[in-house]
Amino acid sequence: MAIQTARELAHGLSSQYVTEEGYIRAISDFTQKINLTKKLKINFITNTNERFSGFLELMLYRITTELIKNTLSYAQAAEIDINFDFDRDKNLIIFKFSDNGIG
Repeated sequence: MAIQTARELAHGLSSQYVTEEGYIRAISDFTQKINLTKKLKINFITNTNERFSGFLELMLYRITTELIKNTLSYAQAAEIDINFDFDRDKNLIIFKFSDNGIG
C-alpha cells in the first residue's frame, strides 16, 4: 500500500504541483502522506523555504521520490532521514538521504 501510494503521489503531484508549490512544500506533503500509511517514518528536515529554478526543483523532487520508492521497495526500512540544507552565501545545496534498511 505504501509503495502504491508513493507511486500515485509521485505521478500525481509531479511537475504541476512542484511548479506551483516548490520542492520543499511538495516533498513535505509527499512525506506526510507516506507517513500516514504507517509503513515508513520519513523525517524531512530543511533549513529553507527557498524556491529554486523550475528545472532544479523538478529534478530534486524526482530524485527524492525515487529514493523513497527504492527504500520502500527494497530496503525493508522503518525510517528515512532526509536533510536538505541550502547555503545561500555559497549557493550550495547539501542533500543527505539515509534509511535504516538493508543494503
